[in-house]
Amino acid sequence: MIKSVELAAVTILIKLLRITLGALFLYSGIVKVRHPQQFLSTVYEYQLVGAEIGKMIAIGLPFLEIVLGLSLIIGVNVAGALVCSALLGALFTAATASALRRGLQISCGCFGTSDVDEISAATVIRAGSVCVMALLALVGTLGANTAQRQRQQESSSAGREISEPAETEPAA
Repeated sequence: MIKSVELAAVTILIKLLRITLGALFLYSGIVKVRHPQQFLSTVYEYQLVGAEIGKMIAIGLPFLEIVLGLSLIIGVNVAGALVCSALLGALFTAATASALRRGLQISCGCFGTSDVDEISAATVIRAGSVCVMALLALVGTLGANTAQRQRQQESSSAGREISEPAETEPAA
């Protein structure tokens, strides 16, 4: 009984993490799509890529964030979306840490026009927390999927043992 309560609590926590990440990515992507020129300017301010790659990032990243957000909220291809979320979180962490280390006085651009503060250690920690949340949800999701498969195998094995007649030797 206690194990099932613990499993239910962990399942709820994983779903909350997943939906929170999904909402974060969905909001962030929508804001960037609504203000593409501002987001392009923010990409350039990081001084990490040239003009052409910057344009590709400014065009593609918001739609990737929207797709990831929807996938996490709806629950479609969750493991893949969590892997992508963790990778994006790591990329965002590296980019903001780089900007902070180089002394760039720029907004992180995470949430479009609502970002008015300059990048700080808190910004780097926030970006890193996206990666950590995605990894925790991924580990929990994979663990829950493994446990569910094991239960299904055990129940199907038990059903076969009951339904299969015992082998008997032919009468002599």
